Amino acid sequence: MGNWTVPPPKLDPEQKAFLEKYLPTGKNYWISGFPGSGKSTLLAHAIRIIKADNPNAIILVVVFTRSLTLIPQHYYQLNFLST
Repeated sequence: MGNWTVPPPKLDPEQKAFLEKYLPTGKNYWISGFPGSGKSTLLAHAIRIIKADNPNAIILVVVFTRSLTLIPQHYYQLNFLST
């Protein structure tokens, strides 16, 4: 785990609850929050746990940032068609 993350014992109660109660269900979750609320930290710990349980696990992380809205839509269409 990188040194930028909070060590597992120092996660807040909501983060610990998610990792203990919801992560084992294997379902998909939408995690949202204000900047600095711990989304990336939670994601890093979730990935660590998943990979420890199943080193061959494939994990897809989908993010949306405001900067993505600045790229013209036709770029996505052309890029998608060329792959």
